[in-house]
Amino acid sequence: MNNKRMIAAAAVVFFAAGALSAQDQAAAMRQKMRNNVGYLRLIRMTQALSLTEDQTARIYPMFNRVEKEKLDLQRELSRQIQELRRLLRDVPMSEAAPNEDRSGRLAELARSIGEIRREIRAKDDDLDDFLEKELTPLQQARYILFQIEFNQGLGDVLDRVRGRRMTSPAPIKK
Repeated sequence: MNNKRMIAAAAVVFFAAGALSAQDQAAAMRQKMRNNVGYLRLIRMTQALSLTEDQTARIYPMFNRVEKEKLDLQRELSRQIQELRRLLRDVPMSEAAPNEDRSGRLAELARSIGEIRREIRAKDDDLDDFLEKELTPLQQARYILFQIEFNQGLGDVLDRVRGRRMTSPAPIKK
């Protein structure tokens, strides 16, 4: 009986370690993809705007810094939204008596989420102000179109990838 428990415990530990390893690998893969998209954006932006070497040397560090700061804010925003969902999921829609602790936490999360969203917009505004000083009027106009087209293209690619995941693979013909 003791051997069966040991084997069962070892199996649980083995599978748990495998699951954690898979989560770590998935997180690393997401980070790598985020970095690749960032690099692709900078390369395409350089081409679309015909940036000079001097402009590139000034813009890249600022662009990277702002994107990193926004990513940190977006992670915190996601964490808080998940907590908000959890709190709301635990509350029946017909609850008559408000819970002071929960109401306070909901109000705090709503305020914090709003603040983070404003910070993200402020980062975008700071980057736009910086680029306005660094780019010629022609490059500014091209940048506006570049942003729209790049984001639409990225959205299209993500939609295609999601579509592939949702559909089952075609059977292999022999």
